[in-house]
Amino acid sequence: MAKRVDISIAGALILLAGLIIYTSRSFPHSQGPDVGAGFFPAILSGILILLSLILIFSALSKVGHAPEKTEWKKAVLAMVFTFLYFLFVTYIGYVIATPLFLAGMMWYYQYRKKINLVFWSLFITGIMYFCFDSLLRVPLPMGLFFE
Repeated sequence: MAKRVDISIAGALILLAGLIIYTSRSFPHSQGPDVGAGFFPAILSGILILLSLILIFSALSKVGHAPEKTEWKKAVLAMVFTFLYFLFVTYIGYVIATPLFLAGMMWYYQYRKKINLVFWSLFITGIMYFCFDSLLRVPLPMGLFFE
């Protein structure tokens, strides 16, 4: 069952990546040494195809070991937490929501060293904030309280 799921997902991702590559060819080309708008989608789609092929070969070579039900439940619950994070980040802001989300996910996955948990949550949030806000000049959600 797990082999079939892995191969199906990889096949769907290869089709999606192919569609993205095909679509990105119609994006405008740049003049001079700059890359065009379709360059990065094509590169990322190529990487996605490569990783999907690795998943197919991995699925074909593994012995029939199905994941336990608890592993599926943990993965689904982690996706639910991530979805809730995306909902709340617009209301309470990136700076508050992200360290809470990261600390919560680390706690959920059995990481219990509180000092490290707080440090890494704040450190990762700070680095990402610096990269997006200062280097890339991409505004992050401030939340309803700080606007």
